[in-house]
Amino acid sequence: MKKLILLIFLMSIVFMGMAQKPSASFLRPVPDQLFRNDASINARDLNQSVWLLRPTVGILATRNSYDKIAKQWSTAPLSAAGLGVGYQHFVEMPDGTPFNNFGVNLLLLTTVKLAEEQQSSMGVGLFGTFLGFINVGVDYQFGLKNFGIDTGVTVKF
Repeated sequence: MKKLILLIFLMSIVFMGMAQKPSASFLRPVPDQLFRNDASINARDLNQSVWLLRPTVGILATRNSYDKIAKQWSTAPLSAAGLGVGYQHFVEMPDGTPFNNFGVNLLLLTTVKLAEEQQSSMGVGLFGTFLGFINVGVDYQFGLKNFGIDTGVTVKF
């Protein structure tokens, strides 16, 4: 039931974002001419950056969590993958194309079972994206009932 509520919540965020700007659709690629290049307008009046709500896929490269039973930190490589939404900041490059320099992502995660002793579970993560693809953030795994500190990569559409 909790997973269903979380999924409905994430989908409602997506639909609210689509309703805000119907012309700049959530599922369309970021246009190459996102920034206006009009010589009649003063350069300081131009919009030099913009925030966009975008779909995101993330892969956790490492997950560091505290094991309460063993009373030590553990690191799991390639432990989870997920999808969700990201609020991304775009700036204009010298040639006029948009570049995503940072953003915030909310992902619904599922663990990747690498060994038989690992338990599969779902989770939710909040990540900061830097330089367009590097993720750093925190997550909570529902099945494991613990928080983790993560690093990884993200793919945006």
